[in-house]
Amino acid sequence: MNDCTSVEPSVKNVKFTDDTTVIGLIRDHDKSAYRRKDDQTEDGTITKDLKWDCNISLIIKKAQQRMYFLRQLRKFNLSQELMIQFYTSTMESVITTSITVWGSSGTKQDTHRLQRIISSAEKTTGVKLLTLLDLHTSRTRRHADKIITDPSHPSHHLFLRLPTVWHFSQMRIKTTRLQRSFFPHAITLTNS
Repeated sequence: MNDCTSVEPSVKNVKFTDDTTVIGLIRDHDKSAYRRKDDQTEDGTITKDLKWDCNISLIIKKAQQRMYFLRQLRKFNLSQELMIQFYTSTMESVITTSITVWGSSGTKQDTHRLQRIISSAEKTTGVKLLTLLDLHTSRTRRHADKIITDPSHPSHHLFLRLPTVWHFSQMRIKTTRLQRSFFPHAITLTNS
C-alpha cells in the first residue's frame, strides 16, 4: 500500500513535503476506519508504549537524506558559509523538530545516533557544530522563556518563582517518565 492512499473510502491522506495528514470521516462515533489507518501511520509521533523510537528513527532518516545533499555541496566546492547555511536550514531544523518534547526522554542509543549525524555534518563542512545536547538546551531554554514571559500561556502557572530567591519552584515528581519530560527539565535549566 502506498503511503498516499487509503483502503477506506472515508479516510483521505494529504501528502506534504515531509509529512502526511490523515483526514477521516467519523460517523456515529465509529472511529474504526480512522483508527486502522492511524495505527499503520508512522508519522513521527509517540508510540502506544510512550517511547520516542519511531519519531527519532524518522528524524534520523530525514537527516540522512539531507546529508547526501550536503556532501554534494562539498563535492562541488561550495563555500563553507553556504554549506553551514544549508546544514542549519535543512538538517538542523529536522534534527531539532520537537526536540523540547523528546530531547530529555530519548535513549542514549537514540541520542548517539543523532549525534553521529551531526558529527558527519561537522566533517563534511569542516566546522564545529552545536552538539545535540547544546541544541536541546538552547531550544528548551528559549521555549521556557516564552512560557515564563507570557502570563496567558496555559502552562505559565507551572513556573512558580520562589519568594526568597530568583529561582523557580521544582515540581513534585513521582515517576522517572515525568522527571524526564519538558517542564521539570525546563525548570532545572532555567534555575541553573
